[in-house]
Amino acid sequence: MKTKTISVLLLLLVAMLCLFTACDETTPTPPNGNETTACLNHTFGEWTQTKAPTCTEKGSESRSCTICGHSQTQWVEAMGHGFGEWTETHAPTRTEKGEERRDCENCEYFETREICEIGSIGLSYRIYLPANTCGVTGMGTCTDTELYIPSQIDKYKVVDVGACAFSGKLEITHIIIFDGVTSIGDYAFNFCTGLTNITLPDSVTSIGNGAFSSCMSLTDITIPDSVTSIGNGAFLLCTELINITIPDSVTIIGESAFNACTNLTSSSISNSVSSIAMYTFRDCTSLTDITIPNSVTNIESEAFFGCSSLTTVYYTGTAEDWAGMEIKVGNDPLTSATVYFYSEAEPTTEGNFWRYVDGVPTPWA
Repeated sequence: MKTKTISVLLLLLVAMLCLFTACDETTPTPPNGNETTACLNHTFGEWTQTKAPTCTEKGSESRSCTICGHSQTQWVEAMGHGFGEWTETHAPTRTEKGEERRDCENCEYFETREICEIGSIGLSYRIYLPANTCGVTGMGTCTDTELYIPSQIDKYKVVDVGACAFSGKLEITHIIIFDGVTSIGDYAFNFCTGLTNITLPDSVTSIGNGAFSSCMSLTDITIPDSVTSIGNGAFLLCTELINITIPDSVTIIGESAFNACTNLTSSSISNSVSSIAMYTFRDCTSLTDITIPNSVTNIESEAFFGCSSLTTVYYTGTAEDWAGMEIKVGNDPLTSATVYFYSEAEPTTEGNFWRYVDGVPTPWA
């Protein structure tokens, strides 16, 4: 009887040992929730989704040991958006950009992007590789008199208007150049005698030699503050141009840039310019006043020759600065004009002083 009792106790002890060692809980679970293969005693079932992933958020799934019920959980990566095709929502016109949209097929998220304005159709262009950009070279098959140079042609971004591209096109009356163009080539619009106005984008950095020379009907142009250089004779013989403001971004103004602009009455020079080149304003016979910054240290020969109406110079420096400036021969109209020196506050000393009133140079009384 005693032997049987001992046997039963031994059997119970073995059963208990088997029960406690069936699932070893000593192996740690990694931070990401995935148990390593070093834990060999669990018997897991299949992974079951506990939280569905979305386009932007992770989901989760879990599994349990079929012996002890111990569970594991792991992340399921976000799906990411699954977009359909782009669909046009707003058609572009010759002068305005359009828009297209694509929707995620799994959620309500959508994206939009611009469609380039159409511009004038049929313009000729050359392709620049490997940049896959282009430059407009001429009218091509276009017959427009109002010219719209788009920011893109046939999937190529337009970066310049080439040399002589529209030279002598008398029929052109109006030009809009859209954003992306960085340079206007030499003589690009030379002798477009019917051109009355032009719009340049803020992307333009350079205006080439003679770019608008002999545009004798051009009355107005705004030089954007992205432009850093104006070439020789850029506006030569623009006889109807009335006013020109040269933004502070401009550091170089070429010779004869505004030569013979006979209707030009007023001009303001960039305070980044250090020299006024030869013939810059020669024969601007209607020019009555000009604003010159104290950054200018020399004025070349005949820069103001023939400016018979010039009576007033607004100078941003002092009388001492003006006296130290090198003014070369042939600038009698400038040296004979009355020079006003800038003073933001009302001066307490005698002399000729000026300040801005609503953006206009105005002498102190």
